[in-house]
Amino acid sequence: MAELKATIKAMYEGIINDLMIKTKTDNVYLPDGVTLLSAKLSEIVTSINSMSSDIDALPTVSEVNTAISNAIDALIDGAPGTYDTLKEISDWIATHTSEYEALIAGLATKVDKVEGKGLSTEDYTTAEKTKLAGIAEGANAYTLPTASASVLGGVKIGANISVANDGTISGDYSAATTSAAGLMSAADKTKLEGIEAGATATTVDSALSSTSENPVQNKVINATLAGKVDTVTGKGLSTNDYTDAEKTKLAGIAEGANAYTLPVATTSILGGVKQGANVTIALDGTLSATDTTYAEATTTAAGLMSAADKTKVNNMPNIYVSPTQPQNLTSNDLWIQIVE
Repeated sequence: MAELKATIKAMYEGIINDLMIKTKTDNVYLPDGVTLLSAKLSEIVTSINSMSSDIDALPTVSEVNTAISNAIDALIDGAPGTYDTLKEISDWIATHTSEYEALIAGLATKVDKVEGKGLSTEDYTTAEKTKLAGIAEGANAYTLPTASASVLGGVKIGANISVANDGTISGDYSAATTSAAGLMSAADKTKLEGIEAGATATTVDSALSSTSENPVQNKVINATLAGKVDTVTGKGLSTNDYTDAEKTKLAGIAEGANAYTLPVATTSILGGVKQGANVTIALDGTLSATDTTYAEATTTAAGLMSAADKTKVNNMPNIYVSPTQPQNLTSNDLWIQIVE
């Protein structure tokens, strides 16, 4: 939102005049709406006072000139007067190109010295570089040991063992028989899964009995339970049937209905009312106030606006807030001009 500025204006005897407001810095705020002008001015004065100590700490012109002279002397480092500037050195190189080129050529045949190293005849050949590139990182001269219970190693194929083309090793066993051990067949596994642990041959009755100690078939128990109902605490069989008349009566009652009593309406309770003075109620329930006489309003009681109060209100100045002069501005009106 753009910052707005306002100027208060008033029209007096047909002429628009700016209204000047006298105030103090303690009553004026900066555009942030929080900082007082007096506080900001105090901050600026403190900042200017603190800058004087920083200025005193700056080096003098004499100290700066001395530092520059020392730096130039260090760069020249005692060079003779003939070559104590970069221009003189550049001119010398330009007129002694042969010496310069010989120096560069000589440096090209040299290598940097490294402490503990020297020239060697053990050249690193291309064949050796190619061989080294074909060796995996961390490779060694490995010999595969024979596998054991404590050593990870290689094995050979023995009895009842097969190895697939992808290296998968498998054991080959025949199914167990009554005379030889072997793998459990799928049929034997299915039969075993159908037998409970510790199971024995048991006789199962096909009907309920009050004397038999044998288990009974599930379908017999299910058929017997079909003729029963679940017991509920505090309830039993009854002859009080739910009649059609009762069902019809219940269907005519609204969901959530209750024995409602209409309360009397108050300022906090929604309720019913009766017709009183100066009030009429139409057949459709519309409530209206009838014409009546009210006293004039006072500072302590509400009422009708008097003619004198209306005249006073009409004579009050209109207040306009806009960036441009209102077209209907009249004498004694106030105009607050907004300037963006």
